[in-house]
Amino acid sequence: MRCGRRAVRALAAIVMIVSAVSFALPAAAQDDSLTVVARGLTTPGGFTWNANDVLFIALTGSGGSETVQPEAPAPLGPLTAGETGAVVAIDDGCPTALATGIVSTRTAQGRIFGAESVAELNGQLYVLISNAGDQIGDHERAPGVYRLGGDGSLSLIADHAAFLQDNPPAVAPAEGFPNPGNPVAMASGDGALWIADALNGLITKVEPGEDETLVADLSAQGFAPSDLALGADGSLYASSVGRAPFETGSGSVVNIDAGGAVQIVWSGLTMASGIAIGNDGALYATELATGVSDTAPNGIPGTGRLVRQSGDGLEVVADGLDFPAGLGTGPDGAVYFVTGAMGSAAGAGAMVRYAPDGSAAEAAPADCEPIAETLGGSDDLPAAVQTADETPQATEAAETPAPAETPTPVPTPSPTVPWTPDSAAPTGEVVEVGLSEYVIDMPSKLAAGPVTFLVTNYGALTHSFAIEGPGIDEQLTHELEPGQSGAFTVDLPPGTYSVTSPTPGDRDNGMSLVLTVA
Repeated sequence: MRCGRRAVRALAAIVMIVSAVSFALPAAAQDDSLTVVARGLTTPGGFTWNANDVLFIALTGSGGSETVQPEAPAPLGPLTAGETGAVVAIDDGCPTALATGIVSTRTAQGRIFGAESVAELNGQLYVLISNAGDQIGDHERAPGVYRLGGDGSLSLIADHAAFLQDNPPAVAPAEGFPNPGNPVAMASGDGALWIADALNGLITKVEPGEDETLVADLSAQGFAPSDLALGADGSLYASSVGRAPFETGSGSVVNIDAGGAVQIVWSGLTMASGIAIGNDGALYATELATGVSDTAPNGIPGTGRLVRQSGDGLEVVADGLDFPAGLGTGPDGAVYFVTGAMGSAAGAGAMVRYAPDGSAAEAAPADCEPIAETLGGSDDLPAAVQTADETPQATEAAETPAPAETPTPVPTPSPTVPWTPDSAAPTGEVVEVGLSEYVIDMPSKLAAGPVTFLVTNYGALTHSFAIEGPGIDEQLTHELEPGQSGAFTVDLPPGTYSVTSPTPGDRDNGMSLVLTVA
Protein backbone atom coordinates (compact mmCIF):
# COMPACT_ATOMS: atom_id res chain seq x y z
CA MET A 1 0.00 0.00 0.00
CA ARG A 2 1.18 3.51 -0.85
CA CYS A 3 -1.56 5.24 1.08
CA GLY A 4 -1.67 6.11 4.76
CA ARG A 5 -5.01 6.66 6.39
CA ARG A 6 -6.42 8.65 9.22
CA ALA A 7 -7.46 7.87 12.69
CA VAL A 8 -10.30 8.56 14.83
CA ARG A 9 -12.91 11.22 15.48
CA ALA A 10 -16.24 9.79 16.64
CA LEU A 11 -18.61 12.67 17.32
CA ALA A 12 -19.09 12.52 21.08
CA ALA A 13 -17.73 9.04 21.66
CA ILE A 14 -14.23 10.27 22.44
CA VAL A 15 -13.74 12.99 25.03
CA MET A 16 -10.21 14.36 25.09
CA ILE A 17 -8.53 17.60 25.96
CA VAL A 18 -6.22 19.28 23.48
CA SER A 19 -2.63 18.10 23.63
CA ALA A 20 0.09 20.72 23.42
CA VAL A 21 3.07 18.37 23.51
CA SER A 22 5.48 18.74 20.60
CA PHE A 23 6.62 15.36 19.34
CA ALA A 24 10.02 14.02 20.29
CA LEU A 25 11.18 10.44 19.98
CA PRO A 26 10.93 8.58 23.29
CA ALA A 27 14.24 7.47 24.72
CA ALA A 28 13.29 3.82 24.25
CA ALA A 29 12.91 4.31 20.51
CA GLN A 30 15.75 6.68 19.59
CA ASP A 31 17.57 4.57 17.02
CA ASP A 32 18.18 4.64 13.30
CA SER A 33 14.99 2.70 12.55
CA LEU A 34 12.67 5.46 13.85
CA THR A 35 12.93 8.95 12.35
CA VAL A 36 10.79 12.10 12.40
CA VAL A 37 10.55 12.88 8.67
CA ALA A 38 8.06 15.78 8.74
CA ARG A 39 7.30 18.50 11.29
CA GLY A 40 5.21 21.63 11.56
CA LEU A 41 1.89 19.75 11.18
CA THR A 42 -1.31 20.89 12.89
CA THR A 43 -3.47 17.87 13.79
CA PRO A 44 -2.19 15.70 10.92
CA GLY A 45 -4.43 13.07 9.38
CA GLY A 46 -4.22 10.56 6.55
CA PHE A 47 -1.44 10.73 4.00
CA THR A 48 -0.48 9.37 0.59
CA TRP A 49 2.30 9.35 -1.99
CA ASN A 50 1.88 9.88 -5.72
CA ALA A 51 3.66 7.90 -8.43
CA ASN A 52 6.72 10.15 -8.05
CA ASP A 53 6.95 9.56 -4.30
CA VAL A 54 5.77 13.07 -3.38
CA LEU A 55 4.16 12.92 0.08
CA PHE A 56 0.81 14.61 0.80
CA ILE A 57 -0.84 14.95 4.24
CA ALA A 58 -4.29 16.16 5.34
CA LEU A 59 -4.24 18.61 8.26
CA THR A 60 -7.42 18.81 10.30
CA GLY A 61 -6.32 22.15 11.71
CA SER A 62 -6.88 23.83 15.06
CA GLY A 63 -10.55 24.84 14.94
CA GLY A 64 -11.36 28.51 15.25
CA SER A 65 -13.20 31.18 17.23
CA GLU A 66 -16.47 31.39 15.27
CA THR A 67 -19.41 29.80 17.13
CA VAL A 68 -21.22 27.20 15.04
CA GLN A 69 -24.98 27.68 14.78
CA PRO A 70 -27.33 26.12 15.63
CA GLU A 71 -25.49 25.49 18.87
CA ALA A 72 -24.84 21.82 19.58
CA PRO A 73 -25.90 20.53 23.02
CA ALA A 74 -23.38 19.60 25.72
CA PRO A 75 -21.17 17.66 26.06
CA LEU A 76 -20.39 17.98 22.33
CA GLY A 77 -21.11 21.72 22.11
CA PRO A 78 -20.70 24.53 21.92
CA LEU A 79 -18.73 24.11 18.70
CA THR A 80 -16.30 26.66 17.31
CA ALA A 81 -14.82 26.73 13.82
CA GLY A 82 -12.27 28.46 11.62
CA GLU A 83 -10.68 27.95 8.22
CA THR A 84 -7.49 26.37 9.60
CA GLY A 85 -7.58 23.00 7.80
CA ALA A 86 -5.37 22.22 4.82
CA VAL A 87 -3.79 19.67 2.51
CA VAL A 88 -0.01 19.94 2.24
CA ALA A 89 2.89 18.46 0.33
CA ILE A 90 6.09 17.73 2.26
CA ASP A 91 9.18 19.47 0.93
CA ASP A 92 12.47 18.73 2.73
CA GLY A 93 10.54 17.67 5.82
CA CYS A 94 8.31 20.75 6.05
CA PRO A 95 4.73 21.42 4.86
CA THR A 96 3.91 23.36 1.68
CA ALA A 97 0.24 24.26 1.22
CA LEU A 98 -1.76 22.79 -1.66
CA ALA A 99 -5.25 23.63 -0.37
CA THR A 100 -5.99 25.94 2.54
CA GLY A 101 -9.00 27.48 4.24
CA ILE A 102 -10.74 24.14 4.88
CA VAL A 103 -13.19 24.50 7.77
CA SER A 104 -11.91 23.01 11.03
CA THR A 105 -14.40 22.48 13.87
CA ARG A 106 -13.53 22.09 17.57
CA THR A 107 -15.83 20.55 20.18
CA ALA A 108 -16.07 21.69 23.79
CA GLN A 109 -13.74 18.80 24.76
CA GLY A 110 -11.08 19.72 22.22
CA ARG A 111 -12.01 17.20 19.51
CA ILE A 112 -11.33 18.51 16.01
CA PHE A 113 -13.14 17.63 12.76
CA GLY A 114 -12.20 18.60 9.22
CA ALA A 115 -9.90 17.35 6.48
CA GLU A 116 -9.37 13.78 7.68
CA SER A 117 -7.36 12.15 4.92
CA VAL A 118 -5.93 12.52 1.43
CA ALA A 119 -5.55 9.69 -1.08
CA GLU A 120 -4.24 9.32 -4.63
CA LEU A 121 -6.11 7.34 -7.27
CA ASN A 122 -5.11 7.18 -10.94
CA GLY A 123 -3.01 10.31 -10.61
CA GLN A 124 -5.74 12.37 -8.94
CA LEU A 125 -5.78 13.53 -5.30
CA TYR A 126 -8.93 13.17 -3.19
CA VAL A 127 -9.71 14.62 0.25
CA LEU A 128 -12.02 13.13 2.91
CA ILE A 129 -13.91 15.70 5.02
CA SER A 130 -15.97 14.97 8.13
CA ASN A 131 -16.91 18.31 9.72
CA ALA A 132 -19.89 18.97 7.58
CA GLY A 133 -23.62 18.87 7.01
CA ASP A 134 -26.55 20.57 8.69
CA GLN A 135 -25.75 19.26 12.19
CA ILE A 136 -22.07 20.05 12.72
CA GLY A 137 -19.33 22.23 11.31
CA ASP A 138 -19.30 23.44 7.73
CA HIS A 139 -22.89 24.10 6.65
CA GLU A 140 -21.76 24.85 3.08
CA ARG A 141 -19.99 21.54 2.51
CA ALA A 142 -21.34 18.00 2.77
CA PRO A 143 -19.29 15.31 4.53
CA GLY A 144 -17.65 12.97 2.06
CA VAL A 145 -15.03 12.71 -0.67
CA TYR A 146 -13.79 15.70 -2.67
CA ARG A 147 -11.57 15.92 -5.74
CA LEU A 148 -8.66 18.30 -5.07
CA GLY A 149 -8.19 20.75 -7.93
CA GLY A 150 -4.89 22.15 -9.06
CA ASP A 151 -6.00 25.58 -7.83
CA GLY A 152 -6.76 24.22 -4.35
CA SER A 153 -10.49 23.90 -5.04
CA LEU A 154 -12.58 21.01 -3.70
CA SER A 155 -15.25 19.32 -5.86
CA LEU A 156 -17.68 16.92 -4.17
CA ILE A 157 -17.75 13.46 -5.74
CA ALA A 158 -19.41 11.46 -2.92
CA ASP A 159 -21.90 12.97 -0.45
CA HIS A 160 -21.68 10.67 2.56
CA ALA A 161 -24.62 12.29 4.38
CA ALA A 162 -26.83 11.65 1.35
CA PHE A 163 -25.63 8.03 1.26
CA LEU A 164 -26.64 7.59 4.91
CA GLN A 165 -30.20 8.74 4.21
CA ASP A 166 -30.70 5.70 1.98
CA ASN A 167 -28.34 3.37 3.85
CA PRO A 168 -28.76 3.81 7.63
CA PRO A 169 -26.70 1.57 9.92
CA ALA A 170 -28.36 -1.60 11.17
CA VAL A 171 -27.92 -0.34 14.74
CA ALA A 172 -28.03 3.38 15.41
CA PRO A 173 -25.17 4.82 17.47
CA ALA A 174 -25.72 6.24 20.94
CA GLU A 175 -25.64 9.72 19.38
CA GLY A 176 -28.76 8.81 17.42
CA PHE A 177 -29.78 8.65 13.78
CA PRO A 178 -30.14 10.45 11.42
CA ASN A 179 -26.69 11.97 11.69
CA PRO A 180 -24.26 13.37 9.10
CA GLY A 181 -21.80 10.53 9.67
CA ASN A 182 -18.19 10.69 10.72
CA PRO A 183 -15.99 9.53 7.83
CA VAL A 184 -12.50 9.40 9.36
CA ALA A 185 -10.31 7.19 7.18
CA MET A 186 -9.73 6.67 3.46
CA ALA A 187 -7.63 4.11 1.59
CA SER A 188 -7.14 3.79 -2.17
CA GLY A 189 -6.66 0.69 -4.27
CA ASP A 190 -8.29 -1.63 -6.79
CA GLY A 191 -9.65 1.39 -8.67
CA ALA A 192 -11.64 2.73 -5.71
CA LEU A 193 -11.54 4.78 -2.53
CA TRP A 194 -12.51 2.95 0.67
CA ILE A 195 -14.12 4.97 3.48
CA ALA A 196 -14.55 4.28 7.22
CA ASP A 197 -17.43 5.95 9.13
CA ALA A 198 -16.49 5.62 12.81
CA LEU A 199 -19.78 6.97 14.15
CA ASN A 200 -22.10 4.58 12.28
CA GLY A 201 -19.78 1.57 12.04
CA LEU A 202 -19.84 1.51 8.23
CA ILE A 203 -17.25 0.85 5.55
CA THR A 204 -18.11 2.07 2.07
CA LYS A 205 -16.54 2.23 -1.38
CA VAL A 206 -16.36 5.20 -3.76
CA GLU A 207 -15.47 4.78 -7.43
CA PRO A 208 -15.13 8.24 -9.04
CA GLY A 209 -18.12 8.77 -11.30
CA GLU A 210 -20.19 6.11 -9.51
CA ASP A 211 -22.46 6.10 -6.45
CA GLU A 212 -21.06 5.33 -3.00
CA THR A 213 -21.76 1.69 -2.07
CA LEU A 214 -21.80 -0.26 1.21
CA VAL A 215 -18.98 -2.74 1.84
CA ALA A 216 -19.68 -3.73 5.45
CA ASP A 217 -22.05 -2.72 8.26
CA LEU A 218 -20.27 -3.34 11.57
CA SER A 219 -22.70 -1.37 13.72
CA ALA A 220 -24.30 -4.47 15.26
CA GLN A 221 -20.88 -5.51 16.62
CA GLY A 222 -20.32 -2.04 18.07
CA PHE A 223 -17.21 -1.76 15.89
CA ALA A 224 -16.13 1.83 15.19
CA PRO A 225 -13.60 1.66 12.30
CA SER A 226 -10.72 4.08 12.72
CA ASP A 227 -8.39 3.11 9.87
CA LEU A 228 -8.25 0.87 6.79
CA ALA A 229 -5.65 -1.17 4.90
CA LEU A 230 -6.06 -3.23 1.74
CA GLY A 231 -4.62 -6.74 1.73
CA ALA A 232 -2.82 -8.29 -1.22
CA ASP A 233 -5.70 -10.76 -1.62
CA GLY A 234 -8.24 -7.95 -2.05
CA SER A 235 -9.55 -8.21 1.49
CA LEU A 236 -9.83 -5.20 3.79
CA TYR A 237 -8.41 -4.70 7.29
CA ALA A 238 -10.04 -2.25 9.72
CA SER A 239 -8.89 -1.14 13.17
CA SER A 240 -11.17 0.21 15.89
CA VAL A 241 -10.42 2.71 18.61
CA GLY A 242 -13.53 1.46 20.39
CA ARG A 243 -15.99 3.50 22.42
CA ALA A 244 -15.91 5.03 25.89
CA PRO A 245 -14.81 4.02 28.48
CA PHE A 246 -12.02 2.49 26.30
CA GLU A 247 -11.04 -0.38 28.52
CA THR A 248 -7.44 -1.55 28.20
CA GLY A 249 -7.16 -4.35 25.64
CA SER A 250 -10.67 -3.87 24.24
CA GLY A 251 -9.54 -2.73 20.77
CA SER A 252 -9.24 -5.04 17.79
CA VAL A 253 -8.61 -5.42 14.06
CA VAL A 254 -10.98 -7.22 11.69
CA ASN A 255 -10.58 -8.60 8.19
CA ILE A 256 -13.38 -8.32 5.64
CA ASP A 257 -13.07 -10.67 2.69
CA ALA A 258 -14.39 -10.10 -0.83
CA GLY A 259 -17.66 -11.78 0.11
CA GLY A 260 -18.26 -9.47 3.07
CA ALA A 261 -17.41 -12.02 5.79
CA VAL A 262 -15.94 -10.35 8.91
CA GLN A 263 -13.36 -12.02 11.15
CA ILE A 264 -11.40 -10.69 14.14
CA VAL A 265 -7.71 -11.16 13.32
CA TRP A 266 -6.08 -9.19 16.14
CA SER A 267 -7.41 -8.47 19.63
CA GLY A 268 -6.02 -7.10 22.88
CA LEU A 269 -5.25 -3.63 21.51
CA THR A 270 -6.06 -0.37 23.29
CA MET A 271 -7.61 2.49 21.32
CA ALA A 272 -6.31 1.13 17.98
CA SER A 273 -6.09 4.21 15.75
CA GLY A 274 -4.21 2.87 12.73
CA ILE A 275 -3.58 -0.34 10.79
CA ALA A 276 -1.06 -1.21 8.09
CA ILE A 277 0.53 -4.23 6.45
CA GLY A 278 4.30 -3.95 6.53
CA ASN A 279 6.54 -5.10 3.70
CA ASP A 280 7.72 -7.77 6.15
CA GLY A 281 4.18 -9.23 5.95
CA ALA A 282 3.29 -8.35 9.54
CA LEU A 283 0.32 -6.32 10.72
CA TYR A 284 1.20 -3.03 12.43
CA ALA A 285 -1.11 -0.88 14.55
CA THR A 286 -0.95 2.43 16.37
CA GLU A 287 -2.57 2.71 19.79
CA LEU A 288 -3.75 6.28 20.28
CA ALA A 289 -3.20 6.03 24.04
CA THR A 290 -2.68 3.08 26.36
CA GLY A 291 -3.22 5.18 29.46
CA VAL A 292 -7.01 5.52 29.65
CA SER A 293 -9.65 6.54 32.18
CA ASP A 294 -13.43 6.81 32.28
CA THR A 295 -13.26 10.56 32.81
CA ALA A 296 -11.87 13.28 30.59
CA PRO A 297 -9.27 13.06 29.30
CA ASN A 298 -10.01 9.48 28.28
CA GLY A 299 -6.57 9.17 26.73
CA ILE A 300 -3.40 10.27 28.48
CA PRO A 301 -0.88 12.16 26.29
CA GLY A 302 2.44 10.43 25.74
CA THR A 303 1.11 6.89 26.24
CA GLY A 304 0.58 5.94 22.58
CA ARG A 305 2.43 3.06 20.92
CA LEU A 306 3.40 1.54 17.59
CA VAL A 307 2.97 -2.23 17.83
CA ARG A 308 3.45 -5.26 15.59
CA GLN A 309 1.37 -8.42 15.67
CA SER A 310 3.30 -11.36 17.07
CA GLY A 311 1.53 -14.69 17.32
CA ASP A 312 -1.62 -14.15 19.37
CA GLY A 313 -0.24 -10.98 20.95
CA LEU A 314 1.83 -7.95 20.07
CA GLU A 315 5.37 -6.65 20.12
CA VAL A 316 5.95 -3.03 21.11
CA VAL A 317 7.99 -1.24 18.45
CA ALA A 318 7.85 2.23 20.04
CA ASP A 319 6.09 3.65 23.08
CA GLY A 320 5.77 7.01 24.79
CA LEU A 321 4.16 8.48 21.65
CA ASP A 322 1.80 11.47 21.64
CA PHE A 323 -1.51 10.38 20.06
CA PRO A 324 -0.16 8.38 17.06
CA ALA A 325 -2.52 7.44 14.21
CA GLY A 326 -2.94 6.93 10.47
CA LEU A 327 -0.54 4.13 9.56
CA GLY A 328 0.67 3.50 6.02
CA THR A 329 3.46 1.73 4.17
CA GLY A 330 5.60 4.05 2.08
CA PRO A 331 7.15 3.53 -1.35
CA ASP A 332 10.46 2.75 0.39
CA GLY A 333 8.90 -0.17 2.27
CA ALA A 334 9.00 1.58 5.65
CA VAL A 335 5.99 2.05 7.94
CA TYR A 336 4.82 5.63 8.52
CA PHE A 337 2.45 7.20 11.06
CA VAL A 338 1.55 10.66 12.36
CA THR A 339 1.67 11.99 15.90
CA GLY A 340 -0.29 14.81 17.49
CA ALA A 341 -3.42 13.41 15.84
CA MET A 342 -5.64 14.67 18.65
CA GLY A 343 -5.93 18.46 18.49
CA SER A 344 -2.22 19.22 18.57
CA ALA A 345 -1.15 22.83 18.99
CA ALA A 346 -0.25 24.73 15.83
CA GLY A 347 2.64 22.89 14.20
CA ALA A 348 3.13 20.39 17.04
CA GLY A 349 2.24 17.32 14.97
CA ALA A 350 4.80 15.22 13.13
CA MET A 351 5.23 12.25 10.80
CA VAL A 352 7.44 9.35 11.83
CA ARG A 353 9.11 6.63 9.75
CA TYR A 354 9.85 3.14 11.09
CA ALA A 355 12.02 0.84 9.00
CA PRO A 356 11.71 -2.85 9.91
CA ASP A 357 15.06 -3.46 8.14
CA GLY A 358 16.77 -0.73 10.16
CA SER A 359 17.45 1.51 7.16
CA ALA A 360 17.97 5.19 7.94
CA ALA A 361 16.22 8.25 6.51
CA GLU A 362 16.89 11.98 6.55
CA ALA A 363 15.30 13.68 9.54
CA ALA A 364 13.10 16.75 9.18
CA PRO A 365 14.56 20.06 10.34
CA ALA A 366 13.49 21.23 13.77
CA ASP A 367 12.35 24.67 12.58
CA CYS A 368 9.54 23.82 10.13
CA GLU A 369 6.94 26.60 10.09
CA PRO A 370 3.30 25.45 10.41
CA ILE A 371 0.92 26.76 7.77
CA ALA A 372 -2.11 26.80 10.12
CA GLU A 373 -1.25 30.27 11.41
CA THR A 374 -1.51 31.74 7.90
CA LEU A 375 -5.08 30.52 7.46
CA GLY A 376 -7.31 33.40 8.45
CA GLY A 377 -4.74 34.83 10.87
CA SER A 378 -3.93 33.88 14.45
CA ASP A 379 -7.13 35.57 15.68
CA ASP A 380 -9.03 32.56 14.26
CA LEU A 381 -7.22 30.21 16.62
CA PRO A 382 -8.84 29.57 20.00
CA ALA A 383 -7.00 30.77 23.10
CA ALA A 384 -6.30 27.17 24.13
CA VAL A 385 -4.20 26.74 21.02
CA GLN A 386 -2.57 30.17 21.02
CA THR A 387 -1.26 29.64 24.55
CA ALA A 388 -0.96 25.85 24.49
CA ASP A 389 2.84 25.84 24.56
CA GLU A 390 2.70 27.61 27.92
CA THR A 391 0.76 24.76 29.56
CA PRO A 392 2.45 22.41 32.05
CA GLN A 393 2.37 19.63 29.43
CA ALA A 394 4.62 21.52 27.02
CA THR A 395 8.28 20.59 26.63
CA GLU A 396 11.20 22.95 26.15
CA ALA A 397 11.21 22.02 22.46
CA ALA A 398 7.59 23.02 22.05
CA GLU A 399 8.07 26.68 21.21
CA THR A 400 5.52 27.86 18.67
CA PRO A 401 7.24 28.88 15.40
CA ALA A 402 6.71 32.43 14.19
CA PRO A 403 3.74 32.84 11.86
CA ALA A 404 4.58 32.34 8.21
CA GLU A 405 4.17 35.27 5.88
CA THR A 406 0.91 35.37 3.98
CA PRO A 407 1.63 34.09 0.45
CA THR A 408 1.23 36.36 -2.53
CA PRO A 409 -2.05 35.58 -4.34
CA VAL A 410 -1.67 33.58 -7.54
CA PRO A 411 -2.67 35.61 -10.63
CA THR A 412 -6.14 34.81 -11.94
CA PRO A 413 -6.32 34.22 -15.73
CA SER A 414 -8.38 36.72 -17.69
CA PRO A 415 -11.71 35.18 -18.74
CA THR A 416 -11.84 37.43 -21.80
CA VAL A 417 -8.70 35.96 -23.43
CA PRO A 418 -8.89 32.20 -22.83
CA TRP A 419 -7.40 31.12 -26.18
CA THR A 420 -3.78 31.35 -27.35
CA PRO A 421 -2.66 31.38 -31.02
CA ASP A 422 -2.32 27.59 -31.23
CA SER A 423 -6.00 27.22 -30.31
CA ALA A 424 -8.80 26.15 -32.57
CA ALA A 425 -12.46 26.84 -31.96
CA PRO A 426 -13.77 24.36 -29.39
CA THR A 427 -14.83 21.04 -30.93
CA GLY A 428 -16.76 18.30 -29.17
CA GLU A 429 -16.49 18.22 -25.37
CA VAL A 430 -14.57 21.08 -23.75
CA VAL A 431 -12.52 19.83 -20.80
CA GLU A 432 -11.11 22.45 -18.44
CA VAL A 433 -7.65 21.60 -17.12
CA GLY A 434 -6.01 23.40 -14.17
CA LEU A 435 -2.25 23.37 -13.62
CA SER A 436 -0.42 24.36 -10.43
CA GLU A 437 2.45 23.19 -8.20
CA TYR A 438 2.37 20.22 -8.64
CA VAL A 439 -1.05 18.98 -9.68
CA ILE A 440 -2.98 18.48 -12.91
CA ASP A 441 -6.67 19.04 -12.18
CA MET A 442 -8.94 17.35 -14.73
CA PRO A 443 -11.28 14.34 -14.96
CA SER A 444 -9.64 10.92 -14.98
CA LYS A 445 -12.31 9.48 -17.30
CA LEU A 446 -13.65 10.86 -20.61
CA ALA A 447 -15.89 9.64 -23.42
CA ALA A 448 -14.29 8.83 -26.78
CA GLY A 449 -14.57 11.45 -29.52
CA PRO A 450 -13.46 15.04 -30.19
CA VAL A 451 -12.20 16.81 -27.07
CA THR A 452 -10.88 20.34 -26.65
CA PHE A 453 -8.57 20.72 -23.67
CA LEU A 454 -8.76 24.26 -22.26
CA VAL A 455 -5.67 24.50 -20.06
CA THR A 456 -5.11 27.25 -17.46
CA ASN A 457 -2.01 27.74 -15.34
CA TYR A 458 -3.16 28.71 -11.83
CA GLY A 459 0.29 28.21 -10.38
CA ALA A 460 3.16 30.53 -9.61
CA LEU A 461 5.59 28.75 -11.97
CA THR A 462 5.62 27.91 -15.70
CA HIS A 463 3.84 24.69 -16.72
CA SER A 464 2.60 22.96 -19.88
CA PHE A 465 0.25 20.15 -20.93
CA ALA A 466 0.67 17.00 -23.04
CA ILE A 467 -1.32 13.84 -23.71
CA GLU A 468 0.00 10.57 -25.15
CA GLY A 469 -1.86 7.36 -25.91
CA PRO A 470 -3.29 5.21 -28.70
CA GLY A 471 -2.35 7.13 -31.85
CA ILE A 472 -2.22 10.44 -29.93
CA ASP A 473 0.88 12.47 -29.01
CA GLU A 474 -0.15 16.11 -28.60
CA GLN A 475 0.88 19.05 -26.43
CA LEU A 476 0.60 22.81 -26.21
CA THR A 477 2.96 24.54 -28.63
CA HIS A 478 4.39 26.67 -25.83
CA GLU A 479 4.63 26.74 -22.06
CA LEU A 480 2.05 28.67 -20.03
CA GLU A 481 3.21 31.44 -17.76
CA PRO A 482 1.25 32.00 -14.49
CA GLY A 483 -2.28 33.14 -15.35
CA GLN A 484 -2.10 32.13 -19.04
CA SER A 485 -4.41 29.71 -20.85
CA GLY A 486 -4.05 27.58 -23.96
CA ALA A 487 -6.02 24.93 -25.82
CA PHE A 488 -5.90 22.23 -28.47
CA THR A 489 -8.39 19.74 -29.89
CA VAL A 490 -7.87 15.99 -30.38
CA ASP A 491 -10.10 13.08 -31.40
CA LEU A 492 -9.61 10.50 -28.64
CA PRO A 493 -10.20 6.81 -29.40
CA PRO A 494 -10.90 4.47 -26.48
CA GLY A 495 -7.86 3.53 -24.43
CA THR A 496 -5.51 4.59 -21.66
CA TYR A 497 -3.52 7.82 -21.92
CA SER A 498 -0.68 9.47 -20.05
CA VAL A 499 -1.26 13.14 -19.20
CA THR A 500 1.74 15.19 -18.07
CA SER A 501 3.30 18.62 -17.87
CA PRO A 502 6.39 18.35 -20.12
CA THR A 503 8.04 21.31 -18.39
CA PRO A 504 11.36 20.02 -16.98
CA GLY A 505 10.96 18.78 -13.41
CA ASP A 506 7.14 18.84 -13.35
CA ARG A 507 6.62 15.13 -13.98
CA ASP A 508 9.16 14.22 -11.30
CA ASN A 509 7.23 16.39 -8.85
CA GLY A 510 3.93 14.61 -9.48
CA MET A 511 2.37 16.38 -12.46
CA SER A 512 1.12 13.27 -14.23
CA LEU A 513 -2.04 11.21 -14.27
CA VAL A 514 -3.68 8.33 -16.11
CA LEU A 515 -6.68 9.18 -18.33
CA THR A 516 -9.16 6.47 -19.29
CA VAL A 517 -11.20 7.03 -22.46
CA ALA A 518 -14.20 4.75 -23.02
